[in-house]
Amino acid sequence: MPAPSTSPGALLSSWVVLRGGSVHSALHVRTSPTAGLGLGVSSAVSPGTILVRLPLAAQLGAGGAADSDLQTLLDRVPAELWGARLGLHALRERAVGEGAGAFWPYIAALPSAFPGVPLFFPGEAVEALQYPPIVQQINKRSRWLVSFAREHLAAPRPAFAHASIDMGGLAWAWAAASSRAFRAQRGAAPVLLPLIDLANHTFDGPTAKVEGSADATCLVAARQLRAGEEVSLNYGPLSNDDLFLDYGTVDGFIVPGNPHDDVQLQFDLSLIEAARALPAELEGLTLRALGDWASPLSLVSEAKALRTLTGLCAISLSHFPTTAEEDAEVLRKGGMSGPMALAVQFRLEKKRILDAGIKACAARIRELQG
Repeated sequence: MPAPSTSPGALLSSWVVLRGGSVHSALHVRTSPTAGLGLGVSSAVSPGTILVRLPLAAQLGAGGAADSDLQTLLDRVPAELWGARLGLHALRERAVGEGAGAFWPYIAALPSAFPGVPLFFPGEAVEALQYPPIVQQINKRSRWLVSFAREHLAAPRPAFAHASIDMGGLAWAWAAASSRAFRAQRGAAPVLLPLIDLANHTFDGPTAKVEGSADATCLVAARQLRAGEEVSLNYGPLSNDDLFLDYGTVDGFIVPGNPHDDVQLQFDLSLIEAARALPAELEGLTLRALGDWASPLSLVSEAKALRTLTGLCAISLSHFPTTAEEDAEVLRKGGMSGPMALAVQFRLEKKRILDAGIKACAARIRELQG
C-alpha cells in the first residue's frame, strides 16, 4: 500500500475534511513558475461543481474570538485595519501550535516571510514609490504597528499561550492575513478561507467563484474545466493600490494595465479657479452625468472642463521625480531588489494612467472641435 501523501496541499485537504468540509477529488495544489502555489484540476469538472466547501469551523476569523484576551486585543484595532485584526487570529493559532491550535495545518503552510508586502519594504523602496497617497498609507500603518506591538504585545499574553509578540511577528501575521482574506458575503467581515485562498487572481476569465451562505463558503467551478486547467478567481474590482497594500503575495502584487486602477489628482488653485468659471449649466449635474461623453455639455464648456482635467493630469505627472520612459528603462535593465522593482512598477502604472488621461482628453477636444 502506498504511503499517504504528506504534501502541504494533501495535508490541508485532509484537514478541511476533518473540520467538516469537503474537497473535490479532482482538485489539487500546483506550483507555477510565475504565480507560485495555486489550484488546478486533474480531470474535467462541470460548471457549478463545488470544488471546496468550508464550514464556519474551517474559516479563520469567522465570528468573534472565543478567547477573551484575544477579543480585548481585537477591540483595540481600528476597523479599517481589518488585516491586522485577522492577523491576530493567525498569531493566536501559531502561538498555541500543533496539537492545541485548530488551524495549525493551515498556519504551518503559510509563507515564513512576505518581502513583497509594503510593510516590509526598506525606506528607500517606500520613497521610490513617488506616490504620496500610498506612501502615507504605508507610513500610517507602520506607525500603528510599532505602537500597538509596544503597548499591547510586548508583555506575555494569555491569547498567545503566555508569550510576547514582537513587531515583526505582528507584521508577518498582518501580511499573511490581508494577502489571503475574502469577504464571503456582501457586507461581511473578511475571513481566511484555507485551501480556497490558494486560487490565484485574474481579471480575465476566472474559472471559479466563491459563494457564501450562513453556514459555509464554497469554491465553485464557474464554467467547464478541462483536465490540467488552473482554478482562478477574480478578487473583485480592486485598484493596484488595493492589491499592493492588502493583497500582496510573497513577491508582491501589481497588475499592469489594471482596468480598475486610478490616480488621486492633486489640485492646483489656478485650475480650480478656471473650473469655477464654467457656466451655470453644470448646476445639479451628477458626476456620472458629467462623465458621460455621449451627452456633452455645450462645446465651450466641455472643452474647458477637458482642458482643466488635462492640466490636473499634467501637473500630477510633473510632480514625479522620474518619467515613465525612465522607469521603463530602469525595469528593463533590472538588477534591483524585489521591493525596489515593485516600487518602480507601481509608479510607472500611475504615470501611464495619467498619460492615457491626457491623450483621451486631447482626442475628445479634437472630436468636439471637428
